[in-house]
Amino acid sequence: MSGYKESGPCCYNLLYPSAIMPPMGLYGWIMIYLVQHLGPGTECHKCSMSSWLIIDEFIYPANWVGDQTILYNQVKKAELQRSLDPPPLTNGRSPSRPSNISGPVAAFGPPGSNGELNVSVIVSPVPQDFSIEAFGGPKDVGEVVLRRIARTKRNPDISATLIDAALREDTVTNVKYYKLEFRVESPSFRRHNVAVCCVRDGKLYTLNAQAPESAWRAVQNEFFAMADSFSLVIDV
Repeated sequence: MSGYKESGPCCYNLLYPSAIMPPMGLYGWIMIYLVQHLGPGTECHKCSMSSWLIIDEFIYPANWVGDQTILYNQVKKAELQRSLDPPPLTNGRSPSRPSNISGPVAAFGPPGSNGELNVSVIVSPVPQDFSIEAFGGPKDVGEVVLRRIARTKRNPDISATLIDAALREDTVTNVKYYKLEFRVESPSFRRHNVAVCCVRDGKLYTLNAQAPESAWRAVQNEFFAMADSFSLVIDV
């Protein structure tokens, strides 16, 4: 299966490069496919994904690259030191099944990036009845995320500040997207993040774009464009 990379017991992840659509200004374009190889109305007992085709899509700067091994390792190394990605939202509960497909399904950054400037999409399993709305409005959701960042044990000196929070709703797919802009600081670094999270069929999807605070002015338009373009498309 040329072009496919196995990401689970029976699921495949396919990344299309920006060339499949005309470039939009400074941006490229990507679609991320999580394809279930099952018949209609069935569910996989290994990875608990339905037979629907779920598509993540978002745009990213055309000069950014996505190395599925090197960039992931760079992001992971940076996050082990700083742990600033929005932590999983679980309504105080543990996921009901192992996170066998949790982790980045796509990551992009400038050539030669050290992981400090990048955008990634993370998919995490959550209970089927999980609801982001249970935390309240967009600002309430943002405060929950920031409190969890501030409480991280590996970074006791981290402070997080919510700058903006907004809700975007797709009435066709009935998916709500929570966009959060926040700043995270410690004695050794300052970082600016824009994140979007949504839930569908027992999966929490999080797009997180992050940059050193010193680079924020140069990338803020790209970050907002990426966040606003992030969406799930459900096909049967």
